[in-house]
Amino acid sequence: MEEEPWELIAKYLKEETSAEERERLFAWVNRQPENREIFQQLSNLWRATRRADQTPAAFQPDVERAWTRFKTRVNLEAAPQNPLGERAAKPALAPPAESARPRVVPFRPGRRQLVGQITRLVATVLLVLGAVFWVRFYFSGVQPPVLTQATRGDKRIFYLPDSSRVLLNRNSQLAYAEGFAAGKREVTLTGEAFFEVRKVPGKTFVVFSGNAKTEVLGTSFNVRAYPSETNVEVQVVTGRVAFSGRNADDTSRVYLTRGFKGELSAANALTKAAVENPNLLAWKEGRLAFNNTQLAQVVASLERYFNVPIRVSNPQLLACRFTGSFEEPDLEEILEVLKASVNLSYATDRRQYVLSGPGCR
Repeated sequence: MEEEPWELIAKYLKEETSAEERERLFAWVNRQPENREIFQQLSNLWRATRRADQTPAAFQPDVERAWTRFKTRVNLEAAPQNPLGERAAKPALAPPAESARPRVVPFRPGRRQLVGQITRLVATVLLVLGAVFWVRFYFSGVQPPVLTQATRGDKRIFYLPDSSRVLLNRNSQLAYAEGFAAGKREVTLTGEAFFEVRKVPGKTFVVFSGNAKTEVLGTSFNVRAYPSETNVEVQVVTGRVAFSGRNADDTSRVYLTRGFKGELSAANALTKAAVENPNLLAWKEGRLAFNNTQLAQVVASLERYFNVPIRVSNPQLLACRFTGSFEEPDLEEILEVLKASVNLSYATDRRQYVLSGPGCR
């Protein structure tokens, strides 16, 4: 047979095979259980990617051209025979240099291991899966996104392909394209993250978050954009950033430097102000500190840090002041300290905390 089976599988999944091609394909599928298992894995994967709707509506891949380019990018191991029983042609291309080889993640297909002719043709089953993903993404010009998500209770540090460092807060997610380092340096944030951006001459670094866009060359800054909050907030620690609405032009942006923050409302109202709350980045350090701070700001810091609503039943409580610091803070521990220091009591009511007491004048 002249065609590799993976090309036939890809054509079959796109409903482009002739009756004769389908007959040859299913002769191979039914030849041995391992072949059926591979075919089923690929069919399931194809259906899953269609459900994800990650490809453009007008996606019409050129399978023959795709397969040719695929073989120039992936180091297929030579085999005496191909899976359909015919002698395999000797590869015309030399194997790529070690630095040019693609990353291969080992795939273990359950209880069975692929043996015999199939194993001699492909180094891993992922190579097969890669062919299908490649037909869907590589030739359409669409790269599958890379997603990094913090666990519910943990923060996470990781490095982007350009060596920029990201500290991702709890319940947050960062997405970026597979070709990030070589192409545009663009990420999409849901939640909160602190960025230390490596400067790359001529390449800006862009963070999309909610309805906001933050552009930098090389700096460190914090972006907060939780879906449950109406505003997107950016605070700069070093350098300078341009902050604007996602679709705003160059005239509709503010420039932020150290000590300033910007906020963008759901109605695209943009504001710039000096940072007055020293605990805006407390999540990053795992420390809350208050120095003769009004309770109004204490409550705001606790709500932000623990992501819980706190209601004050007596407005006069907000005028009380508090001094104290907490490493790896615990909310109820802090409330117990406030209870003794400010003469207040607290209770929980429908997933929120309620503070009450005589207050201060």
